[in-house]
Amino acid sequence: GRLFPAGWKLPNLNARRLRIHDPEADERELNRQVDTILEKIHLQGEASLSKKERRILETASRKLQEKRR
Repeated sequence: GRLFPAGWKLPNLNARRLRIHDPEADERELNRQVDTILEKIHLQGEASLSKKERRILETASRKLQEKRR
């Protein structure tokens, strides 16, 4: 093996994991969230939505508008 000066460490190669970007999976997840939120609106009304849920709907709406252009 190699000797390293005091205080040096080997890099932890397991710490850096690459994430593969899958736009279709992202879109499926967003659609799943929107479906859940729409079901909540149906059952409890729009006033029951949290700020996060409203942001999700706004994001989905924006993406749908961009897709239609």
